This record gives sequence, C-alpha cells and structure tokens, in this order.
Amino acid sequence: VASARDGEQGDGQTLALTVKRYVYADESGTLQQGLSSSLLCDATPGQQLPMTGPVGKDLLLPPPGVPLILLATGTGIAPFRGFLQRLERTGDLRKVWLFQGAQTAADLLYADELEAWACNQPHHQLIRSCSRQQTAADGGRRYVQHDLAAHAAALWPLLQPEEADQPGGQVFLCGLKGMETGVLQVLATLAEENGLDGQMWLQTMRQDKRLHVEVY
Repeated sequence: VASARDGEQGDGQTLALTVKRYVYADESGTLQQGLSSSLLCDATPGQQLPMTGPVGKDLLLPPPGVPLILLATGTGIAPFRGFLQRLERTGDLRKVWLFQGAQTAADLLYADELEAWACNQPHHQLIRSCSRQQTAADGGRRYVQHDLAAHAAALWPLLQPEEADQPGGQVFLCGLKGMETGVLQVLATLAEENGLDGQMWLQTMRQDKRLHVEVY
C-alpha cells in the first residue's frame, strides 16, 4: 500500500498500490508468474477484488517529532510514500532521511515525486543508489547500506533522544531480503563506533520498537 491512512486523495475512498509482477522459475526451469501480483497487474477498471487486512503493526508512523531513517529497495518504497503523504497533510516537520535503492535510475519508483518532496522540505534528505550504474568505495556495486554508512555520522544523533524522557529516532527497512544483513551490519558498526555493543544495541532497538524490518 503506497497511500497514507486517509487514502490517495485524502478522502478515504481511494488507495494506491505499488505492484511488480513476480516471475520465477519452477523446479523444471519453466517460468511462472506470481498469483497475487499477476492478479493485480492484470486487473481491469471496474473489476472487484477481494481484500483483507491490515495484518501486523510494524510499518506504522511513529508519533510526531520522532526522526525517521527510512531504507527502501524496489517496491519497498510503497509504505514510505504513505508516510510522506501523511506528514505533508498533517504539517509534521520532523526530520526524515530516505534511502532508496534500485538496479538502475529507471527503476527508481516515484522518482519525480520524491525529488519534489526533498526539494520542498529542506529538513529532509533523499539519497539514492543504483546498484548497476554506481560503484561503491570498495569497487563493487553500490547499495543502500553503502549510502547509510557514508552518512552514519550525521544519522547517529537522530537516533539519540534529545531529552531523557523523549524517544530517539526510528529505523525502517522495507524491500528485498538481501538488503537486511548489510544494513544491520552498518547500524551495528555505528553503535560500536560510539562505544556500544553493536548486537546488543540492535536487540534493544527492536525491543523498544525503534527498528522495523519488513523484507521479502
């Protein structure tokens, strides 16, 4: 779902979805298409579709004032687009860093929309990586975790509460499962550079519901 809680137009009547048709090879090597993604991609105007949900509460926008570090690959950008819609409609001026990854620039979903969002909100940051078009410092392909590491020093203060009774920033990951290990390693290393046990810090972040992971 790529819309805010009040819908695509803010009227509670419309909903935007971000869908990529899933194609895979079965045990015999024959290409198959995913059932759910194909159902949506092949739907026609006026067709009625069964729906259920929502399921789970992990990708919910935190209370006002909580800084956000958002990391998305591919269609994982969908919930974060909904976040940004909600922030704009409510006048919420919290700090937001959005890292978006794709294979090529042409694969960056909502590119123009997100560019306009970043330009109109100076307290927001939009950082993009295109793995098949850009090179990381180690000479390999550049992914979102490389950009996260490059900006780690600026992000650490956002994760610390400004006051003892205030919550620190929250981290959200959404997208391909392959992104999870690299991103968590960068976060653990960042904690260690600031005198903490990296794995213990990640565990505490999860327990405090400040680290949210939705990968597939």
